[in-house]
Order: sequence, then structure tokens, then C-alpha cells
Amino acid sequence: MKKIVVVFLFLCSMLIAENTNDVQLLSKSIKTTKDKIKGFGNVVIFSPQYYLTAKEIVYDKTKKTLDLKKDVSILRDNNFFSLSSNIFINFEKDTANLGNVTIFDNNTGVWIKSQDANKTKQTYHLKQSRLSSCDCKSPLWSIKFTSGDYDTQDKWVNTYNTRLYIKKVPVLYLPWFGFSTDDTRRTGVLHPRIGLSNKEGFLYSQSLFVAPFKNWDFELTPQFRTKRGEGGYVQYRWADSPYSFLQIKTGGFNEKRKYQLDNDIKNQIHKGYNIDYIRDNLFASKDSQDGLTISINDMNDIGYENFQDLDNNSETLNGSKLTSKINYFYNQNRHFAMVEFKYYKDTRNKDEYGLDIKQKEILQQLPKLKYHNYLTSWFGTNFTTSFDIESNNYTNDDDTKPTAKTVDTKLDFSYSFHMFDEFINISLGKNLHSKLIQYNQEPQTYEDAKYLQSQDVLSLSANLLKSFDTLHHTIGLKVDFVSPNEIDKDGDIYTNSDDSLILKPFGFEKIEKNINILFNQSFYDKTTLRHLFNHKIRQLITIDEHTNEQDKKALENEIIYYTKGGYMTNKIKYSNNTNEIISNISELKDTNDYFNLSLKHSKTKENVKNDLKKDETIIIETTLKFNKYYGIGYEQNYNILDDVSSLKEYFVDIQKRCWAIKVGLKDQIVSTPTIENEATREKILYFNFLLKPIGGIDKEFLYE
Repeated sequence: MKKIVVVFLFLCSMLIAENTNDVQLLSKSIKTTKDKIKGFGNVVIFSPQYYLTAKEIVYDKTKKTLDLKKDVSILRDNNFFSLSSNIFINFEKDTANLGNVTIFDNNTGVWIKSQDANKTKQTYHLKQSRLSSCDCKSPLWSIKFTSGDYDTQDKWVNTYNTRLYIKKVPVLYLPWFGFSTDDTRRTGVLHPRIGLSNKEGFLYSQSLFVAPFKNWDFELTPQFRTKRGEGGYVQYRWADSPYSFLQIKTGGFNEKRKYQLDNDIKNQIHKGYNIDYIRDNLFASKDSQDGLTISINDMNDIGYENFQDLDNNSETLNGSKLTSKINYFYNQNRHFAMVEFKYYKDTRNKDEYGLDIKQKEILQQLPKLKYHNYLTSWFGTNFTTSFDIESNNYTNDDDTKPTAKTVDTKLDFSYSFHMFDEFINISLGKNLHSKLIQYNQEPQTYEDAKYLQSQDVLSLSANLLKSFDTLHHTIGLKVDFVSPNEIDKDGDIYTNSDDSLILKPFGFEKIEKNINILFNQSFYDKTTLRHLFNHKIRQLITIDEHTNEQDKKALENEIIYYTKGGYMTNKIKYSNNTNEIISNISELKDTNDYFNLSLKHSKTKENVKNDLKKDETIIIETTLKFNKYYGIGYEQNYNILDDVSSLKEYFVDIQKRCWAIKVGLKDQIVSTPTIENEATREKILYFNFLLKPIGGIDKEFLYE
């Protein structure tokens, strides 16, 4: 009974064990006096939360102290482990002194060795210490500090007079360094980003994450570049319901005047904001769905995105063209409705053709209204109808450019039946398509327009399925005969290339008389039903409405072979007019534990009828892994025709338990906020060293 009392006091007062039922003590011998209880010989104390061992323990009942001596170890919740030569605990003051202690957190793998440590409540105060997450005997990296503290409740470490060592070589000094050992969502400072660039100087960025409630948080991220400038951004996230999410981000970066002048940068301050909100089930009931999407974006130049791109992933940025939109849809079994506002902004001075860009000339879509009535069967027969109506309001701030309100209406009728024991499927259709255009311009230069067209459609199709020993084979063939008829045309309207191009945004997509032939076949694994192979062919033939002369459009052929880790595909377009392949796109993707490959080659020839420009590019992404830890990779986006690489990168990647290194050479064309908005080429030698789990160090050098 005395043994249990001693351990109960120890666990409750020192180790904060809130539920210490079934506490037990094992020892070779226990001696008691009036004031003290002593245990000798491999003392073991354990409970549901703790497991402790020591050679000797001495409990002073008068002073309320406990002295654990020789090879003291404490394991809490099978996660937090500490070793010490001796531990002296004062229960009344709720303090402890630890000699030559090692503290290990199993969740993060971080350990701390300290020559001398004091514990007050949940905080360790450390002196002459060393920490790492690598092997204790010979860590690849370690951090030494003269003093520090570790809050076991907040899981936060502060170190002072900090030196980073790679093996035994010091590589970095910081007067203070702090990091969290907790990966749960909670308020605190996130892992820092430290970098060094010969062009922009020393980089330091570290986010303060504040999460006062489960449904919202915000993140403040300052950034300092010693040669370039300073800035930062704030992100706010809020889930106001289980079906919604709001994110607001805003920030800016202030260029140093010398850096701005040396690099011909247009604006000294880059600023912007992004507001994104999604919401489902706003008004929907059990048998319907709806959704609201809001995306509002603005910035004064591309520098707003560039300064946030610490990983130099310029190919993932949105670029200088911005789209803001508000979209709401409502969907039922038979009805679909949508309203959408779109606003476009271009932060460039000139477009790709060297022409001046004026924001007031950009055509905006404010708003777009759409309604769709799904295919409806009448009187339980194969007679079906569908209906669409769409209204657009195109506007801008330039009175010299035409704007318009348009209304598109489509009404489709169809009757289908089968022949030859359902071997042939036949569909007869009548489609009506109209467009009304009201131009907004002072003075009125263009006459309001209307256009009405009907289409007679005959569709023949057949689908076959045959099973073999290990495969299923499906074949589908469909032929559509479309005969349009112009019923009414009035006013100024763009219907073909002979009309005024300035009216093209409001134009009518006129359908020619045509025959559309589609062939599709697939192979499937009979056991797993995995898709193995697919082949598609499409041939469109148009017929002149006046001369009945046939024009075979480009033959489209696509083949896809599926592998267990990817696919191989080839898509070609063959011109029947020039008897040559005018477009050829081949792609190979494969992924497994040791090898990743993505290879894409595309080649097009100049062809006005198919709206193709002469071009040839190749995109390569490949990574080869050795022993799961080591990898080498190569990426390139190469324009063969112009002999220009927009991206070329070689890298070596090592991923270990406690550290990771990535070293690479990157040659890329990036958008820059210069006065002429010219893309510039950057050649970068970079080095990323990640200290798991506390953060990383980035270093890069621009070279010629």
C-alpha cells in the first residue's frame, strides 16, 4: 500500500497524470522511516499513462520531494520519452531538476540532449543543449544552443545563441530560433523558410498561424529579402457551414529603389488580393443541388504573385491575365439554371502582338443567364425534347467599341427507335436555334440582328459486345446526317469569316450541312474490368448548301493503351485536302515506386481551315528513384520549331527520415513586372535542405 501511495503522489504532482488508476511499483526492496521512503534495485513504476525506471528512489514525506537516481527513464503515453542521470522533484513548488537529460518526442522524432535542465510545470528550461531528429550517436544535422526552453503542452521550442551543424561543421548562426513540434491545427508559428540568393540576398519568411476556433483561422506571413525588399501577405479562412469555405488573401511587396531601377521594374510596390468562396446546398432541397462560387482577384502586376512563389514554380502562376467571377447554379432532375458574372483584367502594357492593352476596351460578361431543360420523354414514348436559353450582356467602358445584349435559344425534338432486333438504333431530330442581338453603341453603327436556323438530324448507331477468354471487346459506330436551313436573318451579325470581325464575340455559330462519322472500340480485362485499350476515329464531311460540293474535314484518329501505372496515347489529324498529317500529339505516362515518366510531343502544320499554326514542342518530366530514398530527375519544355526551352531542370533529390536535400539547375523563362512586361530568362542553381520536422534552408544563385 505504501508503494502505491508514493507513486500516486509522484504521478499526480510531477507528471500531471489525470487518471492514474492501477498504479503499480516493482522493486527489489523498499525501506521506510519516519520521514522517507526508499526503493532500491531496478525500480519500475507504471500506470496506464506512464512507465518509469530508476536504480533508486527517495521520497521525503516532510519536504514533499522525490529523488530518482541512476539511469532514470520516463515514458508517457508511449510517445514522450526522457532519459536522465538523476531527477529531483519538488511537489510543492511543482518543479524538477534534471541532470544530463535526453528528451525524445516519438510523434516528430525530435530529441533534445541537455547537460542541465529545470522543469517548471510543463516547461523545460535547457542549458548547453543539442537537438536533432537524426541518429543520436552521429546525427547528420544538429542544432546547438546555450539556452532554451521546451513547452511540452504547447509543443514549442525556443533556442538562443543557435548554431546549425552539418555533422561537426557549423554552417549557420541565429541569435534566436523557434519552432513547433506539433502538427495538429493550433495557434503558433509555422516552420520558417530561409534562403540565400546572390541577386536578392538573404531571405527569411515565417508564418504566424492563429486558429482560435475550429471553423476559422488566419495566417500572417512576413517576408524579408535583404537586397530586394520586404513584404508579406495575410490569409483568412472561414468555414461558415459544413458546405462552405471562404478564403481571403491580400498582401504586397515593396521593392528597394536600387533593385527596382537595376531590374527595370514598373511598380515599386506590388499588391493585390484574392477572395474565394464556395457554398453548396444554399437553397437546395432533397431532390436538387445548387452551388455558389465567388472568385474576386486583383493585382497591379505579376510581381504580386512572384514574391509569394518561394519555390520558383513560375509555370503554376496565373500570369498577368485575371478573371473574377460570381457563379450560382441550381439543378434538379429536369431543370438546370445558372447566373454568372465575369470580369477580366490584363495587367500587361502590350499583348503578344505588341499592341497596346487598354483595360476599358476589354469585353466583360456582366451577366450571363442560362436555363436548360433536360431531355424529356413525352407520353411514355421515345419522343423527347430539350430546351436551352442563354442571355449575355457584353459591356466595356470604351464608347468606340461595340457591345451587345444577346439571347440564344435552342429547342430540340427527337424520336428514336430500334431495328433488326435492336441491332440498329435510329434517331430522327429537329433542332431550332435562334439568336437575338441588341447592340449598345452611340451613335448606333450596327443594326440590331436576329437569326433563326433549323436542323434536320438523322442518327444511325450500333453497339456490339463480344467476350473472349480473358477480354471483353466493345465496338460502337455512329453516323449523324445534319441538314441546316436558314429560316430568317436580319441586321448585322457575324456568321462566317466574310462578316465584320469586330462583331465576332456576339456572332452566331452557323452550322453547315454535314455528315459526322464516329467509330469507337475498347478492350477490357474480363476479370477486373480494367480498361486496356481504346480507339476512336472521327470523320466530318461538310456539304456546300449551294453547290452540294463535299469537303472532307481533317480525319481525327486517337489510340490509347492503358498500363497499370499510366497510359500511352496518340492523336492525329489527317488533312484530306493536302493528304498529310497536320497535327500529331503523342503522350506517354507511367508511374511506379521507382520510376516516373511523362513524355509529350506535339507537332502541327499551318492549316487555316483547321485553325492551326505551325508548331512543334516536347515536354519531358522524369524521375528515377534508387532504394526509395534517392532520386534524379529531368524536366524540359522545349519548342523545337523556335529552338527555345521555356523550362529546363536537372535535379538530385534525397529523402531521408530526418532530412531531405534537393539540388538542381533550372533554366526557365518567367514573367516579370518590368516596364515592358517582358519575360526574362533565369538560370538558377538551387539548394534546398529540409530539417525534418523543423523547417528548411533554401539557397539559390543566378548564373549566366
